[in-house]
Amino acid sequence: LVAPGGIVILSTPNRTPASWAVLIGGAEILTRAIPRGAHDWQRFMTPEELAEALNHAGLDVIDRQGLGWSPGQGFHLSGDLSVNYFLTAVPR
Repeated sequence: LVAPGGIVILSTPNRTPASWAVLIGGAEILTRAIPRGAHDWQRFMTPEELAEALNHAGLDVIDRQGLGWSPGQGFHLSGDLSVNYFLTAVPR
């Protein structure tokens, strides 16, 4: 539920080879930073799929941003949506 004038911000992994490599190959298998099996890559949604689901729920996507990481900046908003991304939506 979103109140009139409200905003929804969602963050989720993208379903790309890059997201598999970082989240499953890197974080689950290689470094074991996340428990094995925590992610189901087949269930990840692309930005287009999530935007379509939001549209069917009566929301309009107004912004898309990627979640990037670099040693100098740490986690930051990015134009690269390939691993993890945010969608911002508002009710119609």
